[in-house]
Parts: sequence; C-alpha cells; structure tokens
Amino acid sequence: MNLLESSQTQKSRWRSHEFKLYYVVFIVMIPIIFYIPFQISMQQHINYARYSSRLTDGWLFGRKIDLTDQQYKSFRNNLSHLAFISATHVVISRVLKKIHKLTQMNCNWILCIAVLLGLHSYQFVFPIAVSLLSYILSKCLAGYKHFYALIWMFNIITLVAIEYYNGISFSLIHPALAHLNNSRGLVRWYVFYKMTMLRNISFALDLHWMRRDRKAYKAIPINGLSYSERKNVPLSEQDYSVTNFIYYSFYPPLYLAGPIITYNDFAHQTYLHFKPPTLEYIAKYALRCLSSFLTLEFTLHYIYVVAIKNTGAWRNDTPAQIALIGFWNLIVVWLKLLIPWRFFRLWSLIDGVDCPENMIRCVANNYSTTGFWRSWHRSFNLWIIRYIYIPLGGTRYVWVITPVIFVFVALWHDLHWRLLVWGGLASVIIVPELLASHFLPAQKYSHRWWYRHACAAGGVLNIVALMGANLVGFVLGIRNTRNFLTDLVFSVEGWQFLAIALPSLFVGVQVMFELRESEKRHGVNLRC
Repeated sequence: MNLLESSQTQKSRWRSHEFKLYYVVFIVMIPIIFYIPFQISMQQHINYARYSSRLTDGWLFGRKIDLTDQQYKSFRNNLSHLAFISATHVVISRVLKKIHKLTQMNCNWILCIAVLLGLHSYQFVFPIAVSLLSYILSKCLAGYKHFYALIWMFNIITLVAIEYYNGISFSLIHPALAHLNNSRGLVRWYVFYKMTMLRNISFALDLHWMRRDRKAYKAIPINGLSYSERKNVPLSEQDYSVTNFIYYSFYPPLYLAGPIITYNDFAHQTYLHFKPPTLEYIAKYALRCLSSFLTLEFTLHYIYVVAIKNTGAWRNDTPAQIALIGFWNLIVVWLKLLIPWRFFRLWSLIDGVDCPENMIRCVANNYSTTGFWRSWHRSFNLWIIRYIYIPLGGTRYVWVITPVIFVFVALWHDLHWRLLVWGGLASVIIVPELLASHFLPAQKYSHRWWYRHACAAGGVLNIVALMGANLVGFVLGIRNTRNFLTDLVFSVEGWQFLAIALPSLFVGVQVMFELRESEKRHGVNLRC
C-alpha cells in the first residue's frame, strides 16, 4: 500500500521554499550521479585494464561499448531479424483477419504454428503438446470445485520438470527419433515455456470461472468494453475453443517475453468488438521505444558498469563509486528489460492487440516496495492479482499470501538459489511498509505536518532495501552482493558517503511524492 495513498489532493509544493532547497540538492547531486560512473569508465582509471577486454567497438563518437550483458547483446544482435519477422507477421495476420471476418474461420492459429516451427524446428511439438494437455484438462474439468488447485498443480509440476530436464527428449517417444534432438531451431523452447504456462493457466481459470458463474456473461456492446470489463467479463463456451487457445498461447508478438495478457482480454480484443489503437498512439509509442533504445546505447557507450560488475573491478574504488556501480547496474537491468517489452508491445499494438504495459515508472522513481512491484513487471503483477492474490483471499490473508507469491515469482523466473533468496528478501522488506500502512493510514494522518516527512524517511529505507534485494536477485548474486556491501559499509569513508547519500534520497522521495500529487491533480492515479 502506498504510504501517501490519500483521496485528498494536496496543494502544489513546486514553488515552495522547501522545494527550492530540494532543487539545489538536485542541481548538485544529479551531475555527480552521472560523473562518478563516467570517471571510473575512463581509460586513465586504475581498474580500466581489468575489464577493458570485455568492451567492443561502438558506433557513438568513437567510444567503446559495454555489451557484456548477454541478454541485451542477444536482443540487440537480432533486432533487425525481429523487425523483419514482426513486419511480415503483421501483414499476414491482417490478411488472415480479413478472411476471418468474411468466413468466420479462425486461421491465425496456423500462423502461430508456422512461427513456432521457425523458432524451435522439430521441437515445436513439445510446447504445443504440453499446452494441449492443459487445454484438455481444462475443457474436461473446468467448473468443478477443486479445479483451481488441480490446474495449478499440473502446470507447476510440468514447469519444474521442463526446467529441471531442460525440455523433453524425442528419445522418450521412440529411440529412433533421438536424432531430432540435434535440431533445436533458433531458440530453445523450454526457456520460454514459463510464459506459455501463464497463458495456459489464464485460459483454464477464465474458462473455470465462466462455468461457475454463467450469469456473468453478457452481450458485448457495439462500442466494446473497458480494460476491466474485458478482463473480468467471461465469453461464451464456444469462444474457449482449441484454435482460440493455440492462437492465444502462442501469439507471436507476445510469445517470447510478453507482456502478459489474460485470455478474456485477448479474446475480446481479437474476436469481438474492439476499437484498435490509433495510428497516432502507435507512432508515439514507437518513438518511446526508439528513445529507450538510444538511452541504453548512450549509457553503455559512456558508463561501463556491467563490465566492471562482471569482472569485480571495483578494487580500491571509494564507497561512492561502489554504490553507483550497483545503482547504474540496476538502471541497465531496467532498460535492457524495458526495451524488449516495449518492442513486443509495439508489435502487438500494430497488430491490433493492446496489452498492459510493463515498467510504467522509471526504476529511479520508486520509493514504495508494493508500488515498485506494481510498476516493474506490471502485466505479471496484474496476472498474479487475478489468478493468485484474489482467489487465495486477497487483503484478508495478505500476510500469508505475500510470501507465497514471492516464492512463486522467484521459482517462475528460474530454479536458482539466489532467486529464492531474492524472493525471501522481497517478502521481508515489504513487511515494514504493510505495518506502517496499517498503523499509520494516510486517511487518518495525512493532514499532520510530520506525516509526509515520516513517509519520506520510510521511502529511503525502502529504496535501500529494494536495491539490495535486486542486486542479489538480478545483478550480483549472493556472494558478490555481500562483498559489495562489505566494501561499502565497513569503512569510515562508507559512513561518510551514507551521511550524504541518505539525505539526498530523502529529497528524492519528497520529489517523487510531489510528482504523484501532480498526477492526481490531473486525474491520474497509477497506484505505484
């Protein structure tokens, strides 16, 4: 819960004397945040030789570029191919949709099969086969009392087995087929099955709830439905067909990485009355994608923190330099995930499907643990709320559900010990905010002069905890994070740095509060 979650709109503080002081802090600190990592990325720095071999020739101003992050490097190297595939898909998809309007025959599922064959070669049969097992189970048992637990057990067991055994071998079907294992295609199917599993569960439970409450079905108005209605209003039984299921589970723009969209929402947009995104909206979104890409490219040309992190080249660095290595690594992680998600969402928008957007706030514009999770992988968060949080009891059992959710999220990302530790840390660091929200609710105390400042102090602690947890889970791992924090904290210089950094974060949180108040004054409430 947001510590400043109050229905009342506050008077603007942008021109107050308090915020004029904050502007001075910003004018001093923001350039420092950029300069320090740039300075340790220069050839003259003592540690440059330790990581310089990881750098490659760039394309901006004769600079080297840091492409040591393999996930972003792979996406970047294949961007031209993805652009060609997306353009080809959209053209064919529009032709098939016209055929569907004329003949009522859904042919888009055939396009999905063709894309899977191109991606996974002969192994494309495995994700389809496992998904069809989930489909058959859903069609046979959805609506029964214990189906919720049953479908979850089936999908969790299959996911763990697929992750543990790195897919399925053709030799399990027949030894004579073993040679087909050598043809893996462009990408390994089991790496992306976790996304397919989420869609399988969405289809199953949307069908289950439709059968449990058939009265909720209603005729679709000619002008379509809102996002909430598309998500919650069930379809007719015939709309939960096998061809619709395949089209949804393996929809090319969202197949590899998402964002995640529920089956009901997808079907309402694809088969029923829905006004597609406007050309102006798509053009603006394309510019946002391009600006995000150029931002990361510029960053990697001037700030080599990923190479420094991967080689441990922070020996003899000051606490401020060490802290900003960690901070900028989180910025790079945010950008490297933001860009593919925006690219795939742009692809789906051009094809006429508007899915929820991930990362609706900059990673540096978060002070709330709950708000951070809502904004980071937003589509996944909406999925979790619909299919885990609400069915298990919602706010009534929040203390029990929260650890369950974070353990699931950690295991879903990867069967790795550091992600389980991340899930545990995430469960722990959310507790103080939940307690503060319960005992100091905004509705009761927001008018007190001290409340905003107390919330800002809590926000500083949240930021430090969030940075630590995410360094463990997604940047450094457990051992390197421990070494990193040891170098940072257990020194006089470290405490001197914290004496400057923590008040600066306090100022930053105050500005974040006011940004959200400005949004509220304009009728915007992102709840994060």
